[in-house]
Amino acid sequence: MSKALKNIAEAVDLFAQGKFLIVIDDENRENEGDLIISGEKITDQDMAFMIRHTSGIICSAISAKRAKDLNLPIMVRENQDQRRTAFTISIDAREGLTTGISATERANTVRKMASAQSNAADFIRPGHVFPLIAHSDGLAGRRGHTEAGLVLCQLANQGESGVLSELVNDDGTVMKGQQLFDFADEYEIPVITIEDLALYALENLATKKSETTEIQWAKLPHETGLWQIATFKGGSGVDHAVLKFGDDENHSPTLIRAHSECLTGDSFGSLRCDCGEQLKSSFHLIAQKGHGYIIYLRGQEGRGIGLSEKIKAYLLQDQGLDTISANLELGHENDVRDWQDLITVLDQLKIKDIELITNN
Repeated sequence: MSKALKNIAEAVDLFAQGKFLIVIDDENRENEGDLIISGEKITDQDMAFMIRHTSGIICSAISAKRAKDLNLPIMVRENQDQRRTAFTISIDAREGLTTGISATERANTVRKMASAQSNAADFIRPGHVFPLIAHSDGLAGRRGHTEAGLVLCQLANQGESGVLSELVNDDGTVMKGQQLFDFADEYEIPVITIEDLALYALENLATKKSETTEIQWAKLPHETGLWQIATFKGGSGVDHAVLKFGDDENHSPTLIRAHSECLTGDSFGSLRCDCGEQLKSSFHLIAQKGHGYIIYLRGQEGRGIGLSEKIKAYLLQDQGLDTISANLELGHENDVRDWQDLITVLDQLKIKDIELITNN
């Protein structure tokens, strides 16, 4: 086997330093390899190398939350791609823009994407970089290069912009098998597999999150009894609320309500949904049982599209569309919520066996 094949821990360290990785997938899937590099660390020269040796279609893996923050709706309403790759509309960084096609300008675009200080106004649409939205469950949900790019950023503590493109031969054909290892040896680029990365991420991403999370409880008197409340900072920086009823003794299974934030239903009593009633019912069910948790997931308004887009969807519903059709008409998937924060907080609470109250 090629000397380029690396273990995942070494590869993550190199990725954090701004080095290229070649990530190959299963031979029963695409059996192809992508060059992947951190958008935070990429140089103009790196981008030029990438364009020269790949298809030239430069993509950047991001989360659904980041896509929403940058106002990047999915490219088409009906995704007919064989692998359901979630392309958004293409973009260029606004600052320093001429044509947007040069390696210098494309490198600038992906660096801007990786910066937490960037917002939607920093980009123009369409452009020459193609953002890809990773599956909400990462590599556990989809074994794709998109998810690999984002997971590498998370493991290496890099900003969200896993830059990737597919390696091709000089004759234009896609590199496969031994061709990938020959290229890796020639340019001394480490090779990893998506499968190995997925197994490593399963353990290490959860560990990283739980190590940095501390839950401190305060009393919360409620009409159903005395609850406790704490906050939990999610992977995207949003503060979720965790409410606990009862003692800390082990109750198996533990009654859990995972409630997606719904300002219109929870606070305003909107009759367009029954979210408020579901939340109220969850308080009563858990109090009656004597122990359980309500995990209130913020940033999930309108199945993750945000309050503003949700109101736009209301306008379309007024014209006769249903909820899902309205979301699709606005360029969103029917559900863009990310459940990784829920998994992480349950792990932090050391809850393994749950009885789930249906979520909204």
